Amino acid sequence: MRKGFEMIHRMQKYFQMRRDERGSASIEFVITFPVVILATLIIFDIGRATQMMSSLSSAANDTARYASAHATDNLIPKTEAEIIAFAKSRLVGVGPGPDPVITFTPPAGADVADPDFVSGGEVSVRITRDLAFFTFGFVGLGPQEFVGRADMIVL
Repeated sequence: MRKGFEMIHRMQKYFQMRRDERGSASIEFVITFPVVILATLIIFDIGRATQMMSSLSSAANDTARYASAHATDNLIPKTEAEIIAFAKSRLVGVGPGPDPVITFTPPAGADVADPDFVSGGEVSVRITRDLAFFTFGFVGLGPQEFVGRADMIVL
């Protein structure tokens, strides 16, 4: 009879242990915390990439507009160096990192040093910059290149 009570007592302890939820919150925290941090970093990287694309496109558009509108202005002759300096001044919010590569292409048959570009020709501006991601670096992806490009007709 004594063995029967011991058996019942052991079964009660077993069921009490199964119902005991102490420590389950810490286990859940340990499992979910890395997932939450990774999701936060991915969202942060996507936001940085979106900001970079927007900033490069905006700077390229502003620079192409500036080069096409001021190309024939004899009071302010625009050289390629001045146009690239203007593009660099328009790069807002790209953050620290390597310098962007700015390529300015004047209209076909025009000399950049000559302020009288061919009217009706097309001015092209291309700005590229690499962006290193926080999260994608863990999986072996290196810096990604982002490009802002704009074409405008010379007025």
